[in-house]
Amino acid sequence: MLLIVSGCSASAQLVPAGISYQGILRGPDGLELSNQAVTVEFAVREQTAEGTIVYEENHPLIETNQFGLFQTVIGSGIYTGVGAYTNLSTIPWETGVYFMEVRATMPGQGNPQIIGISQLLAVPYALFSDQANTVLNETDGDPFNEVITGVSLSATQLIIEEGDSSYGIDLSLLQWDNDVSNELITSVVTSSPTQIQIAEGSNLTTGDLSAIAFNTWNRTSNIVYNSLDRIGIGTSQPTSSLHIDGSISVSTRVITSQITSTSDTLKMSDHALLCNVTLGDLTLKLPDAATCEGRIYKVRKLFSGINTIYNINLVPMMAGQTIDLNSSFVMSHEEAEYATIISDGNNWFLLQHSKE
Repeated sequence: MLLIVSGCSASAQLVPAGISYQGILRGPDGLELSNQAVTVEFAVREQTAEGTIVYEENHPLIETNQFGLFQTVIGSGIYTGVGAYTNLSTIPWETGVYFMEVRATMPGQGNPQIIGISQLLAVPYALFSDQANTVLNETDGDPFNEVITGVSLSATQLIIEEGDSSYGIDLSLLQWDNDVSNELITSVVTSSPTQIQIAEGSNLTTGDLSAIAFNTWNRTSNIVYNSLDRIGIGTSQPTSSLHIDGSISVSTRVITSQITSTSDTLKMSDHALLCNVTLGDLTLKLPDAATCEGRIYKVRKLFSGINTIYNINLVPMMAGQTIDLNSSFVMSHEEAEYATIISDGNNWFLLQHSKE
């Protein structure tokens, strides 16, 4: 029989390659195993204490001191070949629940004996924080400010400091419940990109982290915007407010008088409109120009055959609004015809009109 008292420690500020571990070994008589050479094995199991081993390592001939105390670093041992991961840093700590099983082989004994198994909570997950070097899920436009410089508690406010900024989360719901058996935070999760939920027993506190997530980008209930920076897609040196170095796709919709009605109100998702008037006239109703300043629609008139007698009528949906200062615009050419229209925030205007 073996008894062990152990502890783990790791630094989350400068993440180590392993986890410090120490314990005291005792024999069946309860006395410390002093000045002995023992072999210790560590196995990481996923989901449950009896779950699949995802990593296992061996530490041969560790010396105990006069008090039976030994110490080592989990992660510095010899990989045994058991498990899908070859070292601690490759285990996806952020995606699952893990348990550490500790075994020891005593002098003169054969097979290793399990001397302890417990769920890994905070310390090993500091290894995952090392991935912050790659700035995962960068959202505020500044990849150099992703360091929390301080965390403190002021009354019922949890204060998180990030560079020169500080943010508070109200934890008042986690106290004064007169139940001493539930003083354990059971989970901390992000319920949305900007919400954090802290569960303590049956109490649940939700905090808003949008001030941290959107330092450069601003967010309202349904709008995300940036009025300061140049945005680059496919380039690290944008020269305009939006600079795309790559391909662009736009929404394309086919409209016919056969499968729809003889009129169709254009939507926010429309951009290129292929309008088939083979069977009859088609009216396109333009949305309120005041709600879509700068929106552009491209309209292509097409039909089966050499020419057509049918038209496309462009009509503002809102009374009083115009197209090139007129109440409507008619694409009436008997052959193929093209038009590009734009809203200035008050009315609609033709940017281009051509016909074959």
